[in-house]
Amino acid sequence: MKKFYAFFIAIFTTLLLLPVFYMVFLGIAKPDTEFLRLVINDPRYRNLFFNSLTIGFFTSVFSVVLGFPLAYAIARIKLPFRRVIENVFLIPLLIPSYFLAIAWVFLAGDNGIITNALRTLPGVNIAVSPLYSTWGVILILTLSYFPLVTLLTLTGLRNIDLNLEKAGWLATSRFRAFTGISLPLILPYVLGSAILVFVLALNNFDVPSILLVNDIYPMEIFYQFSVFYKPERAMLLALPLILTAFAAIFAWYLLFKNRSIITIGSGWRAPEYPENGRIAGFSAFIFAALLMTVAVILPLAGLVAQARSVGAISGAFSLAYKEMLNSLIIAFITTVLSIVFGIIIAHAIERRTTRLKGPVLALLMVPLIVPGSAIGIGLIKMYNHGIFLWIYGTIFIVVLGLLARFIIIPVISISGAIKMMDPSLENAAAAHGAGYKRILAKIIFPLTGQAIIASAVLCFIFSLNELPVAIMVNPPGFNTISVRIYSLFHFGQEQAVAVLCLIMTGVTVVLYAILMLLFKRKGNSGHGN
Repeated sequence: MKKFYAFFIAIFTTLLLLPVFYMVFLGIAKPDTEFLRLVINDPRYRNLFFNSLTIGFFTSVFSVVLGFPLAYAIARIKLPFRRVIENVFLIPLLIPSYFLAIAWVFLAGDNGIITNALRTLPGVNIAVSPLYSTWGVILILTLSYFPLVTLLTLTGLRNIDLNLEKAGWLATSRFRAFTGISLPLILPYVLGSAILVFVLALNNFDVPSILLVNDIYPMEIFYQFSVFYKPERAMLLALPLILTAFAAIFAWYLLFKNRSIITIGSGWRAPEYPENGRIAGFSAFIFAALLMTVAVILPLAGLVAQARSVGAISGAFSLAYKEMLNSLIIAFITTVLSIVFGIIIAHAIERRTTRLKGPVLALLMVPLIVPGSAIGIGLIKMYNHGIFLWIYGTIFIVVLGLLARFIIIPVISISGAIKMMDPSLENAAAAHGAGYKRILAKIIFPLTGQAIIASAVLCFIFSLNELPVAIMVNPPGFNTISVRIYSLFHFGQEQAVAVLCLIMTGVTVVLYAILMLLFKRKGNSGHGN
């Protein structure tokens, strides 16, 4: 049975990673030698890569600077409205980064609300907004990715017994006790989140495209394939980013191979809070409130101001209702497949082939952090052939790309939930003749229900709003809402774009709110029992 699970995981993982491996193979086996010499010798390409590294590095640093204190405030300080802040801080991570970029263009772009207000001040002359720069990209990506640092750091803090710190208070100050006892224990979580943010920012296509920052590698890859149709050159350019992603995943694997990553909806509770003064609580609240204002409230205000009127909803809907329906269908199919295969893989790596858990999680993380455009090119090059034409040119090629990107979500979440279960329940059922399907239906599904629901909601949200893969592989005559918003923005339909962004943000927030209410209800009922 273990050999069957290992074979299934190997085949499924290979199929999902094949476009990435195919890109690497073609880039190495059939390189455009003339272009390769140009890339090596031309300072422009070195500058492209340096700019991309700059975005990745500083986004990672600033995300830790913002995300770590927020995690500490939530986990260790008696924070006013802590529950609200704990629920809201994830919203920037759930909203697509290009939504935030569009909102900040409306606020601080050349004709933005803030920019025009500043121009009325004496002595202020803003010809071109600084938002359209590398530092503008870093700002938006930091606001998008700092919740990832907060989330993983919270996981580390909540896995530590606070009594260890309290024991240290007897001999030294609270600060030294934290830095000497807790900080070393959570450092792998902080470093792991910083690595993920670095690679996600390094490979991000959405935000630079919106802010017209073209001198970076992901944009050059996109132009080489979509504008000049030079797939070999695009694949060659993608190699440094893919190899960087593999290196980052290896480092991430070393950090987390013996640690729990995160369990979504597991029902764990925050530890006991140490005693903190009112000043600490108030200061932490001000920091969290300012961060939420810049990351959530101001962007939403910018979109609302650009939408101007409720009447614009019908006009925007008429422009994109087909694309909305297309996106809902694709997100639903992707979510169902992700959950089905995610449960099988999660159960296998926790109960059947535990030695494969680390490598499988690391490999499944790769499609999430390599450039979406690279995955799109790999899918096109792989499936644009005779026996695969039934996939190429249909919505299933989009589903394959999204499945590869987001199946890691249910695998991590559900495997964490299964790990917390007593395996004797499954062993007892098997001893009484229950088969694999019955064990899944009667034991696994009920006990991991929260993790399954959470994974499904997150997969649906991310699939609904995915841009890089969709823009590369959408079949002729078929568009998703993300591509439609992207096109309308570049054609100057700002009011329609603002309305559509608000609609999709509303869908995301409503789904997330329902999820939080379900968890709260479940937590209250469990606590009452």
